[in-house]
Amino acid sequence: FEEKKISIKEVTTFKPGAAVELEIDYRNIKEAALQVYEVDLLKLYLREKNLADIAKIDLAGIDPAAEVKVPLGDGKDFADKTKTATLELKEEGAYLVICRGDDLFTSGLVLITPLKLEIQEDPAGAVRVNIRDTTADGGYVPEVLVKVVGTANDVFMSGHTDLRGVFEADGINGTATVLAKAGERQYAFYRGTANLGTPPPQA
Repeated sequence: FEEKKISIKEVTTFKPGAAVELEIDYRNIKEAALQVYEVDLLKLYLREKNLADIAKIDLAGIDPAAEVKVPLGDGKDFADKTKTATLELKEEGAYLVICRGDDLFTSGLVLITPLKLEIQEDPAGAVRVNIRDTTADGGYVPEVLVKVVGTANDVFMSGHTDLRGVFEADGINGTATVLAKAGERQYAFYRGTANLGTPPPQA
């Protein structure tokens, strides 16, 4: 009953102009303190390879784009609860959110983007990416940088969407992660759940 925990989603996406409301899941925590930093999603993910330890990134000397404190209760909920924090973020981009509750830390990414990924995964290890602009006419977007990697791959498959807004990657092993970037501030992210390709041999 007295266990403490706090978490936010790995990635939460919002359309430009929409209210940025981040859900905090918690138990027996009095207050959540949020610090929000604008980041380059591709550079961050390429460096970390995953987002599991993203809260441990050294951000010393970098000023947050926003800071919010969210009262959660008296710290004696004895049950799992959820509360919504409103972040005053207007600009398109990728934002790293570090959330502290008492002595616990969690983290996640907020994406404000018009880009939407439509993913088709082939069990043989192929991933087809279609990228649509949700704020314009809903059409597909060419010349978007795309990077695809599987959990059992050592390198990213990279390229740009063609005139149909399509990019295809082969040789993906494990569960796929897809990253996309258009211009300087537009990002999109996808995390698959199906195992693709050939599993690594057992030791």
